[in-house]
Amino acid sequence: MIHEIYYWKQPLLESTKKFKEYENLSEINEETYVEIEKSIFIGFYSIRKLLESETKITDDLKKQKYDLDCFPHIGNNVTWLNKHKVYELYNFDKPQSEKRHLWFIARVC
Repeated sequence: MIHEIYYWKQPLLESTKKFKEYENLSEINEETYVEIEKSIFIGFYSIRKLLESETKITDDLKKQKYDLDCFPHIGNNVTWLNKHKVYELYNFDKPQSEKRHLWFIARVC
């Protein structure tokens, strides 16, 4: 259970600042990609924890929907044996837009 929201929220705010810095980079090296990936995983874990504590997030934030770009699956089903073939399994040329709640996004990440 979360008693003090600050310790969960502050790292999220710091990650936001880093993401804005990354937007301005012309090239991103592998180390930076790893930092981004770690921030995303830890960030969404924090968001899930905040959403699970019913009193720490407002109902308006829980009800808000966010725009997502999704890429349709093509060909065979994704399995542990072929998951590395991302470009053969998804069509990245035709993104599809949809709106989802924060809880959906946090569960998927």
